[in-house]
Amino acid sequence: MSSVQHSSKIQDFMDGAIAKGTATGIAFAFGTIDDPTRIPVSASPISNDIAYTFFAGHDLRSNAIAHGHFFDLASLTKIIATPLWVEHALEMDSQGYTSKPFPFWPETTIGEVLQHRAGLPAWFPFYNVIESEGYALSPKKSTRRLYEVLASIQPSKPPHETHYSDCGFLALRWWLESKLEMPLETLFIELRDQYVPSSKLHFRTSSQTKSVPLRSHVLPSAHCSIRNRLVHGEVHDMNAYAIDGVSTHAGLFGTLDCVTQWAKTFVTNHTLNLRDRVSRSCDGVDSNKPRSRPFYFDRASPAGTTGGVLSRETFGHLGFTGTSLWVDPCFHGRCAYFVLLSNVLLPNENSKNETLEFRQTLHRLASDALLKAFKHTKR
Repeated sequence: MSSVQHSSKIQDFMDGAIAKGTATGIAFAFGTIDDPTRIPVSASPISNDIAYTFFAGHDLRSNAIAHGHFFDLASLTKIIATPLWVEHALEMDSQGYTSKPFPFWPETTIGEVLQHRAGLPAWFPFYNVIESEGYALSPKKSTRRLYEVLASIQPSKPPHETHYSDCGFLALRWWLESKLEMPLETLFIELRDQYVPSSKLHFRTSSQTKSVPLRSHVLPSAHCSIRNRLVHGEVHDMNAYAIDGVSTHAGLFGTLDCVTQWAKTFVTNHTLNLRDRVSRSCDGVDSNKPRSRPFYFDRASPAGTTGGVLSRETFGHLGFTGTSLWVDPCFHGRCAYFVLLSNVLLPNENSKNETLEFRQTLHRLASDALLKAFKHTKR
């Protein structure tokens, strides 16, 4: 089967998923990344990168999904925005990842939080605590209220085991707001432009939900029973919404091109050096254990959403709204990326099993297309 036929299969599958009601919008990209600093001197300097991009579905104005459409990235915020903030803050902390900056958890380190090894619960409805005060709190007040809520949560899981926790990442937000001397949103834009100057990744605060980028270019993410409306142009995650849309665990919006650029930045930007940080944080950790995680990132598992086609060195993350970003530095001798943006929460009848199958099938089809392309591409 030719690569053209593989491409047709992917497009047909995505169009079929839209027709079934899996999502109303899907954007999918995958390909390879040549890192020039890691290519042997004797190798050809000409890049042999392979890239595929697919779109399916329509926005609320019946425009076909395309490069300019923004999606709620959900937990991809943890691997895009949060590393920028945390690494910037740690430049001012000599203890680095072993620092213990949380007065409410005096024995918990930054590294344990980043690897979800602090024994914390998976989630806490912070938004319920401040509902009576109105959700759009000032930064100073939200930081104080967040401190009070986090102080009421104590580690209860076995220490040093991996237990996924949004609470830990909310604690990072409290720490960053307390430590840094500018709003997180402002600092994100500054750091984003330093590493990817053309990027349009952004947070959408309450004052921005009806402004640029135009709401018509943002895909709705879900119907919210708490807000009693369609979530469109504002963050879906209620805890992030309660702190005006800017957090370390969720809140970021981006297009397919934005997220793909960032996948490449993980590999090629050696100032940020995230790929090496992933490798160092995994030293001494059994990579065969599906729950073990590097700093910031998750890892693909054989039975997970990537369909068992990626290596155990793969790092990335899922987003609850229907997003994912995976980088496999060992994909059949190449470095490959896979970026999926969708709004699978919008169709209420969509089950978790259907969503898992949707994600798995897309990654298997992408893997087949890349392997076929490899046969026709000389390194």
